[in-house]
Amino acid sequence: MADLVKYTRCERYMVRMFNYILFKAEGRSKEDWSADFFIGYTTILERYSKNGLTDEKWTEERDRIPDDKARKMPTRLGGPDEINGENGAGLEATQGMYKATPFHLRCFIYEAIDCLDDLRVEVNRISSSACSIFWEVRKRITTFLPFEIEPKGVLTDNEEVVGTARGMKIRATILDTSTSPKCVPWDDDAFSKLYVFLMTCCGENWALIIFASMKHQKQVMMQSVYNWNDVEVLTGSWYRHYTPSTTLNKYGNIAVRYTDMMAIVLHAKNGNFDNITVAPKLRAELTNLNVEEGEFVRCSGECIGVEGDIGAVYSWMERESSRLRKLCNSFIREDDGVMLLGRAHAGLIWELARVGHHVFACDDTTKELKYLSKFLEFYVKDPRNKCRFEKPEVEHRKDRDIYYMLGRKREKVWAYLFGDAPWTAVDNDFVIRKNELEIKMNEYHGSHMGAFHMFVVRCEHLYFNMKKRALSCRDYVDLARKTGNFNNIDCDEDTSDFDLDVPSHATQRSAQGARAEEPQGSTRLRPGRVWERHMLVRETWNIE
Repeated sequence: MADLVKYTRCERYMVRMFNYILFKAEGRSKEDWSADFFIGYTTILERYSKNGLTDEKWTEERDRIPDDKARKMPTRLGGPDEINGENGAGLEATQGMYKATPFHLRCFIYEAIDCLDDLRVEVNRISSSACSIFWEVRKRITTFLPFEIEPKGVLTDNEEVVGTARGMKIRATILDTSTSPKCVPWDDDAFSKLYVFLMTCCGENWALIIFASMKHQKQVMMQSVYNWNDVEVLTGSWYRHYTPSTTLNKYGNIAVRYTDMMAIVLHAKNGNFDNITVAPKLRAELTNLNVEEGEFVRCSGECIGVEGDIGAVYSWMERESSRLRKLCNSFIREDDGVMLLGRAHAGLIWELARVGHHVFACDDTTKELKYLSKFLEFYVKDPRNKCRFEKPEVEHRKDRDIYYMLGRKREKVWAYLFGDAPWTAVDNDFVIRKNELEIKMNEYHGSHMGAFHMFVVRCEHLYFNMKKRALSCRDYVDLARKTGNFNNIDCDEDTSDFDLDVPSHATQRSAQGARAEEPQGSTRLRPGRVWERHMLVRETWNIE
């Protein structure tokens, strides 16, 4: 019976997410989120069976969904609750569910509706939003990367978040549970996932700084972190200078200082905390675990050039950035990264970037992220700061398929190979063109020639066997999956830094005419050797 309840919940969850992703992919307006738009399981299978969706694949995907994701799912999709946004239903609530949706489920649904390109844009929006700041004084570059996501959303299986954190060498993480506008509680299960997440992203040497204000949050936090393996927990406090105007206490007129509990969790390889702590240069720089804020300038519109706008952007919840940066410097060195889980304070990010730290900021408040972008733009343009935005160097991954390495140049390569409509793969001119292309592709973005040969074999199979006259992503992905592992949501590389000098169609014809006039016995190229290597690759991958 329990299994039946679980399957029912997961089925509702999948149908709701399927409808939301379809709603999103079609660019519908808010008014369209109604019973007239919604489709059920039967209609989903009937409509998208042409894309390879089957009942077996649906069931297999359903069984992979964690029970906690579907536990609070509304009993039906539609009805008054959907219109009024009540009892966990409605478009806004579904958007929140989507942010925490397992990545494998997103990939499954986007592929079913044939919109994988939309998913590629979505999952790569992290790296595409990164900005690098070059500092003229020390000739160094720091990277800032904002990511709009609910803080607990990073704990799900998002490969790009993990890859980004590793690339930025994250060594310190700040979790501010006291500044969440929606007061999303962090329970013991969330803290357990956080530990796994930090071990995955940061390795064995990392520091976690946690702020909690409410009594129940403090209890859950302390009980959870003390259950972690091989950690050292330091407790302290953070005294705020600016307090909420409605601070209440049970002591009548007695003024009570507003204080957050602070916990610092350290994890080091083999218990050697020298790997994660930084010795102070002066005694005055000793780490203070009971931080008391002084009066400081809070972020406002006036900070970014809007005259007269002195209202604090973060209200009373902003922390003194210089003291928080000093606390972080006890655990990270120059060129290390900091991850912010919670409200991304613009002042803190600027302080960290200014002293040489990379910042990965995760926040679910669009308005504040927009302010953050304007804040950085304003300060970078100020000549007194002696810095500028700089385009980062393009990094090419050797493990990418040649299809993605070529990017927009793949249509050019296809036209070069098949532009003259060869009859078979053994046509003399076709083999010669392949040999010429192999010379051009040598060390292209650091790729291996074996990967290039595999790409050509797949293209030949599409053209000669499947009679495809254009290279489409779907056809290539379907074929690539049959011969091995293939990442179907990978993204194209930036190929602007490398010009693949492939002759155009007109150039090909003139070259063919020149070859026709060559004297007999010319040994300009030896296509036979190319064909032998080509057949060896085909036999290796069992492609007929």
